[in-house]
Amino acid sequence: MVLATQRLTLFISILLPLSCAVPTSFTSESDTHQLISDYIDDSLSPHPTQWSKRGLKQRIKSFLGFEDVERPLEIMTIPGYANWTSKGWNLRVHGRVYRNLPFTEDRLDDVASAMIPGFSRHNWTVDMRDSARNSTLALLSDPEKDIPVPYRLSKNGQTIKEFTTPPSDRRGGFDTYLQLNDPVLKPGEGNGVIQTLDEHTSLSIIGNATAYFVPDTGVTVIADIDDILRLTQIWYARKALVNSFGSRFVPLEGMPEIMNSWAGDPTVHFHYITTTPFMVGRSYMSFIFNHFPHGSFDFRVWKNLTIEQIFAIRRYHLIRIFQTFPKRKFILLGDTSNQDAMKAYPEMATLFPGQISCILMRNITASDPNFPIPYDTTGFKPVLPSTYQFFRTSDDLRGIDFINGGCRNNTITQNITFGKHNGWSRKSMGLFLNELLGYPLVGIGAFFDSVGRKLGIGG
Repeated sequence: MVLATQRLTLFISILLPLSCAVPTSFTSESDTHQLISDYIDDSLSPHPTQWSKRGLKQRIKSFLGFEDVERPLEIMTIPGYANWTSKGWNLRVHGRVYRNLPFTEDRLDDVASAMIPGFSRHNWTVDMRDSARNSTLALLSDPEKDIPVPYRLSKNGQTIKEFTTPPSDRRGGFDTYLQLNDPVLKPGEGNGVIQTLDEHTSLSIIGNATAYFVPDTGVTVIADIDDILRLTQIWYARKALVNSFGSRFVPLEGMPEIMNSWAGDPTVHFHYITTTPFMVGRSYMSFIFNHFPHGSFDFRVWKNLTIEQIFAIRRYHLIRIFQTFPKRKFILLGDTSNQDAMKAYPEMATLFPGQISCILMRNITASDPNFPIPYDTTGFKPVLPSTYQFFRTSDDLRGIDFINGGCRNNTITQNITFGKHNGWSRKSMGLFLNELLGYPLVGIGAFFDSVGRKLGIGG
């Protein structure tokens, strides 16, 4: 599910030019607001923008009143998976190198409250304040390029391997593979138990993660997160922004119980794919680890992607993992508000015949008749009906042996009409933009005008 922050930034990345003229000085309110919009635009662009080339980082620090002081280096290690090859295990190691900006608490609260229309810091609970601070700090973190990251792989405290990644890219990202053949790890041929190693880095005390060694056969569960595992309500954009920025993540009722029941089988691999930018990855990983089976992750990244991959990142991640494990069966979880999943999930059944065990899509319109976003079921027309199910609540999934090939609850009538549903109307588009931006039928510029006023920028 494309969560609210990513949906907002996707709107911005499309509607704002990726290379804009840079004013030599900020002499007007519009210039100042342009700085904010271009900062987010630059964060999203897969290629260097004019701002990147002309010192955006220093302008932002000056704008926010930050001194150019040395700040601790932080590493976010994203839990990765390893596959078995003729040369042993092939482990994917990926993550991000960054530094947090030195906000004071008051300044951080000012910026956090400006991120959401109608969201005032004066009405926050402690949980809301902490969530808003963490999300804002993550979104505005400062990526560090050209940093190689040293790692130590261990099992029960015993060092298995030490290695260093290639230098991070301009977004702070790194994504590499490591060949590993150690007697502590059993071979991955045939159906076997998922094995793990601990990943440690000396560069950051919060940079540790777990690596998952996945045999070549068995079942992998691939789950989206927003509105299938956690309550986001992307179709109510202001609610989604509050749910994403200003409150603790709430699991969708019943889904932790369902997912954790599948984790009773130690041969099952869990992989979580979200199109959320990896800057906010920590909050997503923490949410999953607190409520759902532990597993590997993929986020939205920008490194060396084609245009197709930029706008179809979920498909890119899906194809990579299907190709990596050609003998494994897959269970896919998503929801009907997620248009890329509605297209990419059934496409996997065509591209990789025989590998789909079940596609489970939460039917948002069944629980919310006011759901305004159009969705298209056409992609499911060629898919074997016994290998997918549109469900209403987690209760529809109880009692089905998904791990051993089950997929359908025969008491739930599907009644699938293949085609487009909930087409955009003037009213629904107006309501969606009103929810997204906080004003009826306004543009992106008005949103940033609002942010600027909340921050007291430009008069």
